[in-house]
Amino acid sequence: MRCPHHSYKEDPTRDRMRDRANGTTLQHAQDASTPRRRRESKEQRDWAGPQEEDRHGEEQDEVLHHMDTKECGVIPLDNRLQCDKGEGERGDHHDQSEDRQHAAPAEEIADHARRRGAEQIARHRAAEHAAAREAFDNGPWPRMGFDKRHAILNRLAALMEEHADELAMADTRDMGKPITQARHDVARSVWNFRFFADHARMTASDAYPMDSGHHAYTRYDPVGVAVAISPWNFPLMLGTWKVAPALAWGNTVVWKPAEDTPVSATIVARLAIEAGFPPGVLNVVHGYGPDSAGAALTSNPDVDRITFTGESGTGKIIMGAASKNLIPVSLELGGKGANVIFDDADLDNAVDWAVQAIFRNAGQICLSGSRIYVQSGVYDEFLRRFQAQAEALRKGDPKDPTTE
Repeated sequence: MRCPHHSYKEDPTRDRMRDRANGTTLQHAQDASTPRRRRESKEQRDWAGPQEEDRHGEEQDEVLHHMDTKECGVIPLDNRLQCDKGEGERGDHHDQSEDRQHAAPAEEIADHARRRGAEQIARHRAAEHAAAREAFDNGPWPRMGFDKRHAILNRLAALMEEHADELAMADTRDMGKPITQARHDVARSVWNFRFFADHARMTASDAYPMDSGHHAYTRYDPVGVAVAISPWNFPLMLGTWKVAPALAWGNTVVWKPAEDTPVSATIVARLAIEAGFPPGVLNVVHGYGPDSAGAALTSNPDVDRITFTGESGTGKIIMGAASKNLIPVSLELGGKGANVIFDDADLDNAVDWAVQAIFRNAGQICLSGSRIYVQSGVYDEFLRRFQAQAEALRKGDPKDPTTE
């Protein structure tokens, strides 16, 4: 049964966080009596330890939440920050304008996750499903027609366009990328939702000839709960790249953004509520990886798919955890890119892309061209042009549109 929901307290010194997380009155995850598509052993059900009685106040910090009929899963950021900061910590004369300009919401969320993560996740059986499992097993989302899901996904895309500046600034502040590139990421993220909404509705299945007279064909049905863990260098774009196709095909999603860049995912979840997503379809979880939200999600036997983008060592851990439960995993792992320039290359084009490959996105791209192999015939000329173009890049505040 559900525990009574609680609303977070507003804190005037956290108005920037409030703007990103407003309207998120939450309910607790349903307990272990929630019906499931498959039954686990007692050992699997108890992987996170015994369930304790839910309590209000500071102890209400589950990672997954079950929302009421008007909301989907978003962590109440203001409540979480407020519960650890007494009113006496900030005087009445605190400069709120300075707080808005210099406060780092990502750092505060990450710090909260570090302090509250493992114990709270274990106590409340964070990845023991709740909203996403219930929404898939008993909710309308996987049973909707493609057209209905298409309409909701496109409403979300339109809302993201309306809030493009807010989304772009969130990634710029969290990650440090130039604002012009963050705006490009927002446009691409909008496109992700629209493309996959169309793709799911229009994709044709295959039929296979059978000498026996049987009719053999493929169907593409939703599989269940997808866990999406996105990286910090493209928080919104790569996050929606994972979330959009899973939702479009009727799955429910638990999205854990990187602990360094949590804000844009929270904004998307807020907009999903406004777009009309049923409760529990899209859930956002904040926390660290090892011994925290990431480990709890990827080791959960009741997850149906896992998709992760990030560091190779973490990918190995996730694959190992998922293998114990035979959960399919999609991994996009970091590498070390190289550019190869031959004598007959168009040097203007080669230099331009070589510079972008290493300096674009504040130099944080998984395929950054951190090595360049140049054939001897054009080596000196390439180096001269590369140095000149690199030194001409405009450096400055990432919030300044002219910064490259």
